[in-house]
Amino acid sequence: MRINEDPFSIQIRDVGNQFHSFRKSDVKEIDKEFGKSLMPGFRGRLTDNEIEDLVSYLSSLLGAK
Repeated sequence: MRINEDPFSIQIRDVGNQFHSFRKSDVKEIDKEFGKSLMPGFRGRLTDNEIEDLVSYLSSLLGAK
């Protein structure tokens, strides 16, 4: 994920949450993919019971601090 970019450098964070900085003069190519997410694709639909379970779980997190 691109974190910052200026005319001379680009800073990115990888999927392991490691930060990397590169001088653009040292980079051969920068491929920008706008609107692309690191989240995996959703391949199905949740059942009503699964939605209820998910909502219950998320609601329970509000009380746990």
